[in-house]
Amino acid sequence: MINRAQISTKLEELPIEQLANESNFTIHRDNELSANGLVMGFFFMITNGDNTLSNWAIEVSKILQRVFSTSAITAKLQYRHLAFIKSLLNHCLKNRFYQGEVKELSSPLLANFSRVLVEDSMCVKLPSNLASIFPGAHCKTGQAATGRIQCRIELKSGTTSHLEVQSYRDNDQKFAPNILHQLRAGDLVIRDLGYWALKVFRLINWMNAFFLSRYQFGTNVYSVDNEEQVDLPAILRAAKKKGQTVVQLQVYLGKKEKLPVRLIAIKVPQQVEQQRRRKVAKNKDTRAKRSKEYMELLGWTIFITNVDQEVWTPQEMLKVYGFRWRIEIIFKAWKSQFKFEHLFKTKQKLALPRALITLYLLLIWIILFFVRVFNFFLLAVFQVNQKFISILKFAKFFKDHFVQLINLSNLNFYIELVAKHCVYDTNKKIPNFYENLYMIDY
Repeated sequence: MINRAQISTKLEELPIEQLANESNFTIHRDNELSANGLVMGFFFMITNGDNTLSNWAIEVSKILQRVFSTSAITAKLQYRHLAFIKSLLNHCLKNRFYQGEVKELSSPLLANFSRVLVEDSMCVKLPSNLASIFPGAHCKTGQAATGRIQCRIELKSGTTSHLEVQSYRDNDQKFAPNILHQLRAGDLVIRDLGYWALKVFRLINWMNAFFLSRYQFGTNVYSVDNEEQVDLPAILRAAKKKGQTVVQLQVYLGKKEKLPVRLIAIKVPQQVEQQRRRKVAKNKDTRAKRSKEYMELLGWTIFITNVDQEVWTPQEMLKVYGFRWRIEIIFKAWKSQFKFEHLFKTKQKLALPRALITLYLLLIWIILFFVRVFNFFLLAVFQVNQKFISILKFAKFFKDHFVQLINLSNLNFYIELVAKHCVYDTNKKIPNFYENLYMIDY
């Protein structure tokens, strides 16, 4: 049974009606459907596992004690109402609602940076009638409709700093410059190859911020001494013959950009190199690079950065880059437990504004309830027994015990319960994410 009072109390912390007025959510007659009623009705609806206009209208009617039809809900799911929903999401991202979310732990590897930003995207299937606006990959039944959710997290605070819904074909590289709007001096940006853009790296450097990225094969490398092009495969080939496992170079990248970076190549174990080669061999994409030089580089993990070598050893840099996998686990938790695609599974046709508003409201629900509660228990459990909780295990626990957890009541009992059932497996020899992040060695 949903405890409506608990959800209502949480929503009272948000200036929903103020944001609605600022974005002209309500511009017609009095006594119409309020912004607070729309949002709260959606939360009650999805908590019950539904996503229909009828159930949405019923929930809103019970909240406001006035009967609303499905057409009243539809009237609030138009393009002009999207600005309000986005502003509400941005407010949730910028404001912490529980003081305990500020972790008292710190990572020595990240101590030199104000914030550490990591980005990735997650794809969500949408109703097929939206394929012309959200074109996805082709399938047996024709072209699919797919949305892409861009997510940016800040590792040191454990918060989500940006969320945005785009088309599947709005790839990560196109989104790469967006981070510049949020970047501040002293920040560190960790990027995978999907966001590779030398111009963006140059601007990050110009803003007195830092970046760490994998090297994109085919990018021209030049000597800082004479600006002549460097034969990177030949350098690594020679290093391998000498038995060297780490190569560090100060170079320029790009024929036009001439971006000054540190290039660090770390030799991978033979089994990893063989696994990479098998993956390339199985790739049916004719665009896959299979040149001799490319195959040689598979034996190395190559990074570029503007962080001074005094800050990290090569192995510490490898560990820091591994932190970006955190966002992959977050996506896995969201998809497996919060059923993004279930919202549209039975719908063949859906108006675009309704689809977008639905996605953004679900993201608000996750930020407002799940993220805040997870961050609370992450710190609380560690303070009790010096163990870290798994986001995958906690996501399922949260879904099953949502009503009790959002109120954060009877805390000692639930902290003990989460510590018992949601921590990482202690039998594994490989350190978990947080043990790596905080360099904890038991």
